Amino acid sequence: MAKKNKKSGNSISEKIVELSHDAYKKDYGIAVLRNLSVDLVKNCVMGEDMIIPDGKSKKNLTDAIVSLYFHMHPSIVCKKMENGVLIKIPGDKSISHRALILGALTVGETIARGLLESEDVMSTANALEILGAKIVRKGSGFWSIQGVGIGGFRQPDNVIDCGNSGTSVRLLMGAVSTSFINVTFTGDNSLRKRPMDRVLIPLSGFGTSFSTNVDNKLPIHVSGSEEPIPISYKLPVPSAQVKSAILLGGLNARGRTTVVETEASRDHTEKMLKAFGANILIEKNANCSKIVTKVT
Repeated sequence: MAKKNKKSGNSISEKIVELSHDAYKKDYGIAVLRNLSVDLVKNCVMGEDMIIPDGKSKKNLTDAIVSLYFHMHPSIVCKKMENGVLIKIPGDKSISHRALILGALTVGETIARGLLESEDVMSTANALEILGAKIVRKGSGFWSIQGVGIGGFRQPDNVIDCGNSGTSVRLLMGAVSTSFINVTFTGDNSLRKRPMDRVLIPLSGFGTSFSTNVDNKLPIHVSGSEEPIPISYKLPVPSAQVKSAILLGGLNARGRTTVVETEASRDHTEKMLKAFGANILIEKNANCSKIVTKVT
């Protein structure tokens, strides 16, 4: 399912990303010929497959799928079949953002299938094109990303408008924070009202400079560090976006960047970094009250 090309130095590898539920089957405990897990819906994994209930519970589970899970998630397509239920789940927004960003940080082509073509995800795609990546739609949910490599973003000619997407601006600020370029980010009226302190504070540790208003809201001008240094940061509150921004910045900082969590947040970024070949280490204590993620 994944095809890796040669890696060099600290670069993550070019690869084909199949954004389907099969990619996360092992992690989420989902398998064909098993009862449908709530995780299948809750984690918004993607793809199409036949779910066949076990034994006597077949009819009841089939009815439950149709009447409960898919009623609550109208974007999920389901069809009753003779031996089960055929389901088709749309692309996940969080994973789609990360597929585009990680694809842009590779050298070579990344293929993403099942990409969610929402306005927020397209904000990320447009921003990455301004930063030098070549992103082409090949078909419905089928995209090609020609990456520029870690540290390869170009100096943009224009302000990057992230629309209403907080994920876009926070992750992209992390990705550019350790590149020696200057970038100005803005957004729509709603996004410009949201404070960005939680991401600016840790990213400043790389040596990155930020120019903004007194409330640390958009528009924000980012001056990437010429010689970024690795950081170790303990998240004061759980935040997958802040964690991801730090890890993305840490890819281009020489040495080990560490994020410490006292409560787990979504780990799409860590799983996808690992899949792309990044050197990432995750340590957890017995009750997951301390999670340490390190990337070099």
